[in-house]
Amino acid sequence: MSCPNCGATINSLQAVCSYCGAYITGRGANITVQAFKEQLMEIEKTRQDSISKSMWDVLSLTPSSADTQKLTLIKNFPIPNTIEEISEFMLLAVANIDVSLSKNTFRNRINSSSGISSATISWAISNAWVAKMEQVYNKALLSFPNEPIFKNIEQVYKSKMKELKLLKK
Repeated sequence: MSCPNCGATINSLQAVCSYCGAYITGRGANITVQAFKEQLMEIEKTRQDSISKSMWDVLSLTPSSADTQKLTLIKNFPIPNTIEEISEFMLLAVANIDVSLSKNTFRNRINSSSGISSATISWAISNAWVAKMEQVYNKALLSFPNEPIFKNIEQVYKSKMKELKLLKK
């Protein structure tokens, strides 16, 4: 990959050119995050209308196919590489965390040991978002720890971790 400012060869994971200091951005910024959102929306479209579900479907211990696909997508989607996309992905992850489900409480620790069922799928999805938030933070830390935008990402991350009662002292 080449720096768009000076043309120097750079690593594809670099957010800042080590030769000239230019931010590595693209006109198509946020394409990865947009693709992720579209995949999530496609999964949601497959969800059956709750009125058409039989009583057996509602009481089933097996999570819906849409929820299982959503969980898999969140867990496996790669973190983007540009500063803008990393920032946007952080905001997306934080916004999708259900604090009441992911908070470090006795009840939620019990859920973690009970496996994934229709009763615990929302908990699992929220915790997948927590894990994704942690991945985004770590990628930002590795990619551009000295950039001003990192401080914003760090502040969002630490604030959410405190809210979740997961911040290690």
